[in-house]
Amino acid sequence: MEFKSNEIKAGVMVLLAAMVFAAFLFAIFGVGWGEKTKNYVIHLEYVGGISEGSLVKFRGMDVGRVTSILLPTSEESRVGLQIEVKDDTPVREDSKAYVTSVGLMSEMHIEISAGSPGSPSLAAGKELGTREVLTYAQLADVFGEMGTGAQVLMEKVTDVFNETNQQRLASMMDNMDGMIKESRQPVVSAADNLDRLSKQLNTLSGSVNDLTKQNINNIDSIMTNLKAATDGTNRLLAELQSSVLDWESLMSSNNQRIIEMIENHRNVSQNMEEFSRIIKEQPWLLIRKDAPPERKMP
Repeated sequence: MEFKSNEIKAGVMVLLAAMVFAAFLFAIFGVGWGEKTKNYVIHLEYVGGISEGSLVKFRGMDVGRVTSILLPTSEESRVGLQIEVKDDTPVREDSKAYVTSVGLMSEMHIEISAGSPGSPSLAAGKELGTREVLTYAQLADVFGEMGTGAQVLMEKVTDVFNETNQQRLASMMDNMDGMIKESRQPVVSAADNLDRLSKQLNTLSGSVNDLTKQNINNIDSIMTNLKAATDGTNRLLAELQSSVLDWESLMSSNNQRIIEMIENHRNVSQNMEEFSRIIKEQPWLLIRKDAPPERKMP
């Protein structure tokens, strides 16, 4: 069966179109035939601009795409995303996924951070950690709220500085000017006095320095004598401490003898007291043993 030239050309064009379409799909979705991939799950509060097929980047490089979007459930209030990345993508356990874009006009995509070098690799099928990043739309809402607040603030400031308050403020400024004028002379006088006092203090400081320089030798001699006296005092205290220790040791070793001496002294004192009492009552005992005979009455 013979083919006409037009049919051959048409077939070639169809084949080329199929090849171009396949290359287009490869460029758009970033997947190739037979390429190994791994899947992860992430959960985010806000996924504006993200849809199935959105790019997934690792440190700015295209490594995969979003395969499906999971709506919030009763157990998980955040939006879930199934992502597919190249098998050699170094996703670690402390890597974080977040929504971002390269510029204002570029499409939103999922960015994965590198994580720390010492962190182990995250196994396929696990949940990847996330962090929330404000998008340009959210920033616009924040700035819009700030603009509204600023407008309200300007209105309140305008109300504060109305004509009545402006007059009061002008009156306050006039009063302050009058007070400043009235207190200017005392302030100037106080400043002059302070300047004179400063000069006198400088003069006194110079005199003290001169006196110190003139008597530096005497001061050194006094300090030397004081040091010698201090050393002598320290030696005396050390000797006194040693004497006290010796006295305590002596008292401790002769404690029994001292107790006996005190007891003997107490006995001697009692005997002397008894002897004195007897002599007072019977003084003749000093010259004779017996008492004198009683005198008979005539």
